[in-house]
Amino acid sequence: LAGTVSIHAALLRADDGGNAELVSIDVPVDLSPGRLATEDRGNYLAVFEAGAGDGPVSPADRAQGWYVCGGWAPAGLAGRLARLKRKGRNATPGTVEAFISGAGTVTTLPVVSENDLSGELAAGLTALGGESATRLVPDKNGGPSFLFRFDGPPLKSRAFLDLLFRFRAGARPSSRGE
Repeated sequence: LAGTVSIHAALLRADDGGNAELVSIDVPVDLSPGRLATEDRGNYLAVFEAGAGDGPVSPADRAQGWYVCGGWAPAGLAGRLARLKRKGRNATPGTVEAFISGAGTVTTLPVVSENDLSGELAAGLTALGGESATRLVPDKNGGPSFLFRFDGPPLKSRAFLDLLFRFRAGARPSSRGE
């Protein structure tokens, strides 16, 4: 039909020599995440490295290390991610934006969803060994926020990436982060 787009996925198998074999040309494709992305809501994670007390946060409130913050944006997910990257200009004390002030590069990771998955994301980060860093006030949209500290960079951790990919694929990881 004119004006339509057909999307097909195929399953290939490759051997160690790089030779590919077509296994199936009828793999289902779920396009619902595209619809969710246009609704501009969902959960998010932001990863950054911070020194002790960088920025307006006192050294007692922030130890040196890698941090993962996250939460739920029931509306305006893109704006929420942009505010996190601005790192706290005019940030309200006690918010994640204030905590991020003075940090290095902030990597934002959206997880589009119809539901608030904050509790499940936080449980997954705890299972990965993250230490709950501080209690944060809700963001400007009223969504809950959380913050965890790690000794090493989470984006180089296979377990962290697996957790992220499972949530992005719509699967619910177990509370053990598996």
